[in-house]
Amino acid sequence: MQRLWSGPFAAVGLVPGLILSVFFPNSGLAGEATALFSTAEPGIAAETAPTAGLGGLAASATTPGTGESLGSERTLEMGQSSGAAMTTGSGDSVGADPVRVLEDGTGSVPAPTAGDSLDPTPFRMSGGDRPPSSSPERPLIGLPIDLPQTAGVKDPIFSILVGLVEANIYGTLTRDRLKMQLERRHQKSHLPYDSVREVTRLPKGDGRPTEEITVHFDGRLKLPIPYSILGYNPGSFRASERCVFREWDLGTVTLQHARKVDDRVETVPVVLENVHLFGLDEGEVSLDIDGWLDRMMGGNLDDTDIVGLMLCRYQGKWMGVAMGYNKDHRGRSGALDFGEDKVVFPSPDEIKTVGRTMRSRVEGFLTAVRAPSADRS
Repeated sequence: MQRLWSGPFAAVGLVPGLILSVFFPNSGLAGEATALFSTAEPGIAAETAPTAGLGGLAASATTPGTGESLGSERTLEMGQSSGAAMTTGSGDSVGADPVRVLEDGTGSVPAPTAGDSLDPTPFRMSGGDRPPSSSPERPLIGLPIDLPQTAGVKDPIFSILVGLVEANIYGTLTRDRLKMQLERRHQKSHLPYDSVREVTRLPKGDGRPTEEITVHFDGRLKLPIPYSILGYNPGSFRASERCVFREWDLGTVTLQHARKVDDRVETVPVVLENVHLFGLDEGEVSLDIDGWLDRMMGGNLDDTDIVGLMLCRYQGKWMGVAMGYNKDHRGRSGALDFGEDKVVFPSPDEIKTVGRTMRSRVEGFLTAVRAPSADRS
């Protein structure tokens, strides 16, 4: 089993706060007496990984109609059960848009043409069509001096990372390039990023409509958890030197949340917009809580193995969700509000439904993409 850790969706490196928080672990963060993966999910015990093809983009149970594939404008309808249906609009495709470059956060501009002034600093983007994975060299273009930043995301690093994902920009963002951006705009982040050497986002190039995000740290990490629990540092983060995530751009996703009202149970929709789902494909990340605190907090604070991260907008706000399992393989999830720059605690029941359902989806997606080519539908 992969051991995974949560830091500030920072790992979400490119993927959302949680994703993002995973990429920027350090003892310099101040926080509430909670952790990203502290929320137990009642009634979900010893969940098992979904079967091959469940929720996979090429799986028969969830494959769109003829000529359709999952794209930025579709809507996915997901229930809490593993067999929930996914529907898309005709003709959509994932990642088919040309590479775009954003200016200083005010909007998008066309990809640069000959003669445009480009920043030579080391954020590289692939130009033109998606290169095949076997290509030894990828065409590269520069970036405007200002990296895109997403409105409604408080921390500037999170704002940049979300902006790069939302703009569908490919390339390598180095520590020095990120530092230069913050200095140019006179911005400060409470996220320490000195341990991150670079983050690369590229199309996978294996025939699947997915992206791949690779995070390189300076070495194998073991750092203090950057949140105080009852005035005590609760444990440590661990991560391998290299972590690889698969990214799926799902657009708008509608989940069904069952809640009890008086003596009856009713189902209400939970609508998530601009959904980017990230599955840990290679590497290790773990959150290890000190034993005495783990015993005292019970299911509210656990060692957690991460299987997926998600970036989305919910009720108009950007948030990151991290999903995983504790040592007993019980589901755990947590959310980070990017607008407020704080952990959502306690986690509302509908967010638990989101964590539970999207964890199942990302496991199904990973199972599908790892299947041999001959087995793909």
